[in-house]
Amino acid sequence: MYNLRLPFSYILRLPSTQALQKVGALIEYPAIYPFLTGRENLALYAQDTPKMNKLINRLEMTPYIDRKAKGYSVGMKQKLGIAMALLDDPELVILDEPMNGLDIEATILVRKIINDYAKNGTAFLISSHVLSELQKIMTKVLILNQGQIILNTSMNKIMQLQARRYLMQTSDQEAASRVLLENNIEVKQSDNNYLILTKKDLKKAQHELASNHIWLTALIPDGASFEKIVVDILKKKRAEIK
Repeated sequence: MYNLRLPFSYILRLPSTQALQKVGALIEYPAIYPFLTGRENLALYAQDTPKMNKLINRLEMTPYIDRKAKGYSVGMKQKLGIAMALLDDPELVILDEPMNGLDIEATILVRKIINDYAKNGTAFLISSHVLSELQKIMTKVLILNQGQIILNTSMNKIMQLQARRYLMQTSDQEAASRVLLENNIEVKQSDNNYLILTKKDLKKAQHELASNHIWLTALIPDGASFEKIVVDILKKKRAEIK
């Protein structure tokens, strides 16, 4: 069993690791030789030079790729590490905090490249604490707690947990609450005087209010953020353990 904390690039090219030949990875920190240029670092592992050069262009590394890697910024090194992981069109790519050290433009670029590779059949396993970034590229969610899988589901199902209720403000909040309750529409009142109702009741609520000449002045989706959903799941699981 290999220790994944070793520079993964070395592991991939050992003769006895046939199963890993189609796997690319960036684990913790890029395995870079500082006294080689970025291009030389990539050339150590690349089997297809034209594809390597294309990847350099896609990651917008051309301005510095022929400089010694020891002078690279954190973001430059991170891009080089991502390029190493994507060399030769791997079938599986493992990325640990891939957006670390990247500025906004580089983050958007890497996100697009990941999506493009995924559309062409590459599977990605991405570990990150930046959930807002993960949400933009992932299709499945796996949550681990103390080594146990506590959630393994599609992103579509997670999205269904969002925007499941609405905050409503009307021309007459007291009358609106009364009308909705009389028509068997569950409604609550928030601390800031909004009426809270579920998504499934929204259409019926709008009809009943209009019929009673009560007009909407504000309607705000009030779904849990992805971060909150994850935190709530973790809290629930830890409470079960206790």
